[in-house]
Amino acid sequence: YHEELLRRVESSPDRWFRLDSERMYKRVRGRLAGLLNARVENVVPVTNATLAANCVLKSQGFGSDDIIMVLEFGYPAFNNAAHASCERYSCRCLTIHIDFPITCRKQVTDAIRAFLDKTPDHRRRLLVVDHISSSPGIELPVKDIVEVCHKRNVLVFVDGAHAIGQIDIDVGELGCDYYTTNCHKWLYGPKGCALLWAKNHKGLTSVITGHGWHGSYFDRFWMQGTRDLVPFFAVE
Repeated sequence: YHEELLRRVESSPDRWFRLDSERMYKRVRGRLAGLLNARVENVVPVTNATLAANCVLKSQGFGSDDIIMVLEFGYPAFNNAAHASCERYSCRCLTIHIDFPITCRKQVTDAIRAFLDKTPDHRRRLLVVDHISSSPGIELPVKDIVEVCHKRNVLVFVDGAHAIGQIDIDVGELGCDYYTTNCHKWLYGPKGCALLWAKNHKGLTSVITGHGWHGSYFDRFWMQGTRDLVPFFAVE
């Protein structure tokens, strides 16, 4: 199907870009939103989860009193994006250590709770946490972590790169603020297709400024220069 779509695009690129691509993009967006049990207006396709991390973290407008927190075993690209955002906004990036071996879910939530309770209640705090970590390969108790964080006014951004296709995802039930997942891993889609969900997408924009800069959430992520959109469509 991927190759079939590529042939269709190249056989009539003008028709594809002017008439077909946006309509198909919106249709696939709706289907993919269903895999997160999410409202379609809260979901946009992105190239990969690393891009999503940069979009979320660099759209926050952090101040010098704010804190981003990451897990010690978080995916390096996400942790790097957090550190880079802190350098940009002159805020702090703190790393949470969790002892191994992990023998129960409570061990994880207790470690995060203890860390948060030692951290001053700054104007804004955000935690980046894996749903299924890359290394070690463990599923974290995201719903419980979100409850702990929200009681302390901490936003939660979930790296679900390895989740879709392995476990059921319901972003409403998880309760997090941001969620991203890659479709090219356990959903077996083409490389270059991921999803970004936001509970509140006001002010959230792509790191690439395109035609839809002042438009809707969809518009801000749709037209980002000439690129191959077929991976999004082929997931269908």
